[in-house]
Amino acid sequence: MAVSLDAIKAILTNEGIEVLDQCTLPGRQAAFSAAPDGLDPIVRGVLDKQYPGGLFSHQASALRHYLDGEDVCLATSTASGKSLVFLSAAAHLCHADPSAKVLALYPAKALINDQLSKWQEFLAGQSLACGFIYGGVQTADREAIISSMNVVLMTPDVAHAWLMSQVGKPVVADFIRRIRLLVLDEAHVYEGVFGTNMAYFLRRFECVAGKFQIITSTATLSGQSEFIQQLTGRRAAIFGENEEGSAAPEKTVLHVKANNFDSVSGLIRALATEQESRFLAFADSRKMVERLVAAARRVVSATAGGKDEIEPEPPDDEDAIPGPHGVYPYRAGYVIDDRTRIQQALSNGDLKGVVSTSALELGVDIGEIDLVALLSVPRSVKALKQRIGRAGRQNAAVCLIVDARRELETMRLTLGEFLTRPAEPNWLYLENRYLQYANALCAAIELAVAPAASRGPLEGLPTTFVSMLDNELDPVSEVPDDLYPLKQRAAGGPHREFPIRSDMEQNFDIMTSQSHDMGEITFAQSLREAYPGAVYYYMAKPYRVTAYRYRDGQILVKREKFLTTEPVGQTTVFPRFSGAFLFKRNGTNFVAESQLQVSERVTGFSELRGSVRQQYKYEVGSQWYQRELNRFFRTTGVSWATPDAPAASTVPIASAILDAFSREYGIHPRDVGAGSFYSQVSPVGPRECRGVCVYDATNGSLRLTQRLIESFEDIIRKALEEAQLAEDSALGDGLQLLLDAAMRMQPAPVANVGAVAEDEDGWRVVIAPGQPAMCGSGNAMREVKVKGSRYTPTGVMYDLEPVDPGVKGYSAPERSVEPINGLTRRQRVNFVTGEVQEI
Repeated sequence: MAVSLDAIKAILTNEGIEVLDQCTLPGRQAAFSAAPDGLDPIVRGVLDKQYPGGLFSHQASALRHYLDGEDVCLATSTASGKSLVFLSAAAHLCHADPSAKVLALYPAKALINDQLSKWQEFLAGQSLACGFIYGGVQTADREAIISSMNVVLMTPDVAHAWLMSQVGKPVVADFIRRIRLLVLDEAHVYEGVFGTNMAYFLRRFECVAGKFQIITSTATLSGQSEFIQQLTGRRAAIFGENEEGSAAPEKTVLHVKANNFDSVSGLIRALATEQESRFLAFADSRKMVERLVAAARRVVSATAGGKDEIEPEPPDDEDAIPGPHGVYPYRAGYVIDDRTRIQQALSNGDLKGVVSTSALELGVDIGEIDLVALLSVPRSVKALKQRIGRAGRQNAAVCLIVDARRELETMRLTLGEFLTRPAEPNWLYLENRYLQYANALCAAIELAVAPAASRGPLEGLPTTFVSMLDNELDPVSEVPDDLYPLKQRAAGGPHREFPIRSDMEQNFDIMTSQSHDMGEITFAQSLREAYPGAVYYYMAKPYRVTAYRYRDGQILVKREKFLTTEPVGQTTVFPRFSGAFLFKRNGTNFVAESQLQVSERVTGFSELRGSVRQQYKYEVGSQWYQRELNRFFRTTGVSWATPDAPAASTVPIASAILDAFSREYGIHPRDVGAGSFYSQVSPVGPRECRGVCVYDATNGSLRLTQRLIESFEDIIRKALEEAQLAEDSALGDGLQLLLDAAMRMQPAPVANVGAVAEDEDGWRVVIAPGQPAMCGSGNAMREVKVKGSRYTPTGVMYDLEPVDPGVKGYSAPERSVEPINGLTRRQRVNFVTGEVQEI
């Protein structure tokens, strides 16, 4: 049923939500063109029958460029018929060359489930077959699929972890060599770690494949041509908004202000029960999605003593869909069956609405949706366009943008200006040496078993990657200490050990005690959502984390009441100022972008029961966990200290800077972090210093914060405007002090403090006795105290103080013990003579 603008406005009024502004995005008339004459007659006949009025003009033009042998990038709007182009191109290819194969990569299993029927329907009458492979397809069945099918749909995860690890098998090698068309759908998701790994994967794939063309489908981006070249290493014919020929109904956008969490959950409840249209809502975090739906659906009953306590749902309703007025959450991390049921229920009308993370920004078919609610202001224009684009594919639509903090006012933008901003470019980080090395380990195996492979596609990649690859194929130098843990992990197979869509973090499977699969979660996500004792929400149902098994990569949960928990922890940053990328100072005040280490600790959690909040600490004897969790990693960031104005260097100030920075550059807050630092040496002299830091939250760093130091004063001003708008005088005063200090800072050389001479003439640089250090590998790092060091036939060993009561001290090799920047004192030792020189 078409959405009623009057009904939506009435709901907003009843819920106490103020309409700040209204804007109408005009519709667009379609422009048609005949299908190209060069298409195979069978394909041309199918298109003429299904589209007697012709194709959209951009579809016809894109097919002409494909037939001319070019790569093509479709960057038109949502629901503009991009898939028809690669469906037609694939069918044409398979008719022209029956031995050819088509590989279509979809970045989500849900997309494969959704798009498979479109492929099968289009190819069915043409005697062409289509199959699919994702993680749920048994390995034994995969070879039969790639051998028998003309077109294979696959996730990049499987293409990387399975297909490329099997290039030595004749059946796999034959399939890859026969591929003549590679389809990359929803390519705008390829940014950050995922996109960087994908760029390396595509070069590796091309090394062992034959000649093929690429058709890319993506949302509207800035700099599409540059992005496609960086992602694929090729140039493509680009079809963007200016070339678009599809029709689009008009959309009415309401900019509204909700006061708090309860008003937003009340809005969701009202949209489900007080108006007729199905709706899709977007929230910015997994926890928020779960909490909003749980709040919108829950029933509060009176308990003894007159207090309200939320009763648990019965445990036997795991597969229930809540009915035509129900609302469900949707996010990454759900098992595929649960995600499919939610999509189908919304599409079939069995659900009134879904609250989703960015997972439903992708082109999953959920039927006609005429009402979309953005429950916060999107961080990027790309996300804004994708989310609004989910509404009104056939009918006029209404879109709500909930702006609790009046962010558009801070941006000094009208609603119309906000909606028509150009989209940001996608960012890839090919210089990240950790991602380089993981891909070099994979490429070394692939090239070793494919002697006819060409290294031509690797041209243009960073020389450090090529050097790493050469050293793996023909070792001539030692693996650097910080990369050695990756080398060790790769012994079991780098393709599976290093997933394509994440950095080198461990993943955890979440299970109930009855072995009911509850999806998966990364280590970093577990510290926010599924730490020991946490109440973890899955499909808006609460579960208590009862066991956290790091070594097994498993988290066990059981059903719980509707409670709320929050992790208690501390983030500490350890900058390495020596060799800073950029350094500015004025007296003892400074700001620097440099390498650093980060320790994100969870030391316990707090739990809210009614109005009572209780604290639980991880320690010996705790029912939840015996010691703190610690995510320790190397990255880069921007640190500052203002001894002349201490109020300008506090964690709340750093958090405000982080928020303004991420908003300005379209960076998701989870990709950056903020914390305090302490160093026994200062970059402005041999003295201790304290300050704060905004850092890149990816292990190995993507240097996201490089743009922060380049525009430091502008970001402070934006944070100051937001503080003034929020009438937070204390925060505003601190930001003003920081701005005053920053405006007086000038570029300067950094003092060479903390630098340590390399080993020479039989002397070794080691950690001094009694000093703190980090011990372990990957994310299994914990702080230790060094008792001493000794030389053995296998190298330097450290003797360490016992960590847990009742446990004797232990030893660890030098590679596993890392000094903490600015905190760990080192010394030079001659293990032959016993001499020691203090540094």
